[in-house]
Amino acid sequence: MVYLYYDLEKSLFTKVTHLRIMYNTEMICTYYYYDTELKKKIPHELMDSNINLDIEQDNAHICDLIYQTDYLQIFGLVEFDYNTMNTEMKRIYEIEEIKTNAKLQKCMKKSANMFLSEDLELGFMALFSYDYLFATHLCICDVLEKGSIQEKHLDLLGKLVFEEK
Repeated sequence: MVYLYYDLEKSLFTKVTHLRIMYNTEMICTYYYYDTELKKKIPHELMDSNINLDIEQDNAHICDLIYQTDYLQIFGLVEFDYNTMNTEMKRIYEIEEIKTNAKLQKCMKKSANMFLSEDLELGFMALFSYDYLFATHLCICDVLEKGSIQEKHLDLLGKLVFEEK
């Protein structure tokens, strides 16, 4: 498993092998595979073709549990630690490629509006919510691994954020 740590002062990524983990870029979010409504919104090419979970029952509880597990695994945690999670989200937000990406800023602003705010940092944190986590995770992984976000991942996140509910 590879973890990357972004050093804000040096503006570079460093692989981390000890417990001070920032973000697990190898973790694959799976909760949306069980959510038939959310799954319909994802382009086929972004779905893992090796996983076929056509389940016909209501899986809301299972989806919530898997979402929570995915959320924890992204940050390398085994139990919720809001202070650690908030600190790491703020560190990710401060990465130049995250903070200044115009399309991502639009998504942050829209998600902040759910809280009657225009605070981009609040909006960024809201992008870790259930409806957006898997797409946000793809975007963050792109930045941490490649230095920029792939358009298809930004488009997916935008589609989810700006879709009428």
